[in-house]
Amino acid sequence: SERDSTFEQAQSLDADVKGSFEAIAPSLELLAGPHEDLRRKLPTKSLLEDPAIDAGAEARLRELIGKADQMSELRRGLIAAFRKELNEDDITQQLITSEDPAVLVSKGAARHAEKAAEIR
Repeated sequence: SERDSTFEQAQSLDADVKGSFEAIAPSLELLAGPHEDLRRKLPTKSLLEDPAIDAGAEARLRELIGKADQMSELRRGLIAAFRKELNEDDITQQLITSEDPAVLVSKGAARHAEKAAEIR
């Protein structure tokens, strides 16, 4: 009957969900546990220390890491400049006297949209 078929499908789905949960339960327990346990599970060996990495690959990895560090530093600088710019663009007085604060806030946000998009 249709009810029996639906019940069998539900049992099958229930078994699938239980199986999926059992597969990820140890990872969830690790993530929910103390940070020290998670740190102990993380690899301690650097990829650059792997003997299988040849000198050319190591040089390329170091170059890429350097570029990533430069980009990270550049982004931090952009974020700091953006925060300063936002702090200096104080519209508090205008909001108090504005007839339509939502329009004022929208215009204020639009002034900074390009910089925010650049950071993203």
